[in-house]
Amino acid sequence: MSDELVVYKSIKDEVLEKIKQRIVYIEKVEELKIFWTVNNEYIKKITAHYFSFSYPQHYSENPLHWDNIVQDIVKIEIEQIKQKLEELCNELEDTTFVEKYIELLDREFLINNQFPHQFQYLEDLNNYNKDLEIQKVISNEQIKNISHNIYNIFTQSLDSVKRNLDAISQSLSIIIFFDLLKNRNENLVLIGANGSGKSTFSRQIKNNIKNQFSSFVAVIPAQKTFGIQNNQSIPLKTHAYLEFSRSHTHDKLFKDYNDMGFVNSEFGQMLNYLIAEHQEVANNTHKNHSIDGFVRKNSILEDVINIWQSIILHIKLDYDGQGNIKAKSDIWQEYDFMKLSDGEKNIFYCISSVLLVEKDGYIIVDEPENHLNMSIVNKLWDKLEKERSDCQFVYLTHNPSFAIGRAQAKILWIKKYTPPSNWEYVEIPIDNILPQELMVELVGSKKNILFCEGQKDSYDYKLYSILFKNYTIIPTGGHQKAIDYCKAFNANNTLFNLGAIAIIDKDFYETEEITAWNKNKIYTLDVMEVENILCDNELLKYIQLKVHATDEDYNSAKEQIFIKIQESKDNQAMEYTRFKTDKILNSLVGKSSGPQKLKEQLAATIEQLSPQLFYDEHIQLLDAIFTSKDYGRALKHYNNKGMLSFVGDKILKGYKDRVIGFIRENEEIQNKLLTKYFNDIPIE
Repeated sequence: MSDELVVYKSIKDEVLEKIKQRIVYIEKVEELKIFWTVNNEYIKKITAHYFSFSYPQHYSENPLHWDNIVQDIVKIEIEQIKQKLEELCNELEDTTFVEKYIELLDREFLINNQFPHQFQYLEDLNNYNKDLEIQKVISNEQIKNISHNIYNIFTQSLDSVKRNLDAISQSLSIIIFFDLLKNRNENLVLIGANGSGKSTFSRQIKNNIKNQFSSFVAVIPAQKTFGIQNNQSIPLKTHAYLEFSRSHTHDKLFKDYNDMGFVNSEFGQMLNYLIAEHQEVANNTHKNHSIDGFVRKNSILEDVINIWQSIILHIKLDYDGQGNIKAKSDIWQEYDFMKLSDGEKNIFYCISSVLLVEKDGYIIVDEPENHLNMSIVNKLWDKLEKERSDCQFVYLTHNPSFAIGRAQAKILWIKKYTPPSNWEYVEIPIDNILPQELMVELVGSKKNILFCEGQKDSYDYKLYSILFKNYTIIPTGGHQKAIDYCKAFNANNTLFNLGAIAIIDKDFYETEEITAWNKNKIYTLDVMEVENILCDNELLKYIQLKVHATDEDYNSAKEQIFIKIQESKDNQAMEYTRFKTDKILNSLVGKSSGPQKLKEQLAATIEQLSPQLFYDEHIQLLDAIFTSKDYGRALKHYNNKGMLSFVGDKILKGYKDRVIGFIRENEEIQNKLLTKYFNDIPIE
């Protein structure tokens, strides 16, 4: 067994021993709780009895204090704490984790490790209670075998129980985050909506990990200020590091008036340390440069400047050797570092924070896109991840584009945060159908999903956003993506706790196909295109009255569709013929077992195909519509996206740009359209 494995096993055994100690301790607390619960109505008498021999006046001075402490302990739900400890113990016994994770657990459980000493108090109190003559206590009879030390046992037990249970709960709450880090193969992106608790998460990490492991954990907060004080002299490296570490670990959310001082000083303390470390490297180089084999190494400040200048190409930074950093652009003369923009200083801050972390460290970044142009964000963090490939990066963001930009990271969605430490999250998987960026967007939806054709500027999206307010509307481009996305979403019920539907144009699909799609919550319009709905006769009539157009205008608008049918029926029929023919031929491709078989099937099918039959069938349909002047039937079968202009403009110039607004303003029209065209589609 290697030395590293021996050390790992030794630390792991120590961690297991600490967890088992806590389980035994909780079992003793459970025993105490049972005694007090069974005798709950006599707690005042029992508590007074504990004090009766040594300090009866101590109890009588403030009886409520001691009684309330006992009741508080009785109310603590320790079963859940015990269960979590047992689960952690079993996991550690059965699973191999990275050494750093085991070390973190070991240090976390070292925070409060007085359990062996305090076991005896609980053991003595439980033993005393077993032999206690309860009836005599109740009736105030004298008890001869009272322990002279019971007062001390009782008070010491009460004093430690709540404190120890709180410490165990706190350790477990931190371990919930450690659990994310136990497999260090990938960086992490934690994404959630504003208010989902990401910043609280980062503060919890910082306050409970950073203070213990400040040498290898960096927390880069979302809120930053960049104030500094001018140096009168170059600071000493050790002192500068202590000051920087002290300010870097402090909370940045201004929960105390004094917090502002820490925030304002952090950036300056960071610069002081970088300058002090640079000076030490320079002095060492000067002292040893003549020694054979001496190799000069860069200071951290030099590395920071080099990376910064690879991001910001038009500005050069230079340390003047006197405790100051100067900037010079292509067009301006030299100027002070503090005159850089907040975004430029933020880049410097992020680079410095990352490079100052020890080897194999953790780097927690809250809202990494803050103060930065998105064109720079990915370039910056790509470079820093490459520079510190030894570290694990954990990003907290609400920006899906940033999350997807971390190509090598595992993305976790923060589903729910229940104070003080209950986090629920789910991993966003790589899906063969749903793009990961879309999955990140969808997993945060509080509404069911409606997939549709088109883009966000299309009529599909605009109309459905008005009519289906209880859905999150997702345009997918083409109809096939809407179908595929809907099926994939509903199949992934472990990730999404919602349902999805899809609405696609009718085009020339047949009843058999439409019925099969309906079973998968995919619905087709009863008209050729969504634009046809926007030329509905009741909608036309409503807009005619709103804009004071004439009945002649209204009738002329409807007449236009019949004129166009007559003008374009040959093209319409050919479009129908191509659709039917393509469908038949494409169906053969998927069924063929090989090239030769496909050739034979195509030849046989083409010989039997009768495009003329399809053509004549559609000509007859259009002729019948023209003859009957059935406007509703025309909307159902006529396919022309230009309809909004040649129909609507007869009532109102620019109809296609204004029709959505008319629908949005009138709930009665919305309900009529829903009833007429979407009656079979669930509205929520």
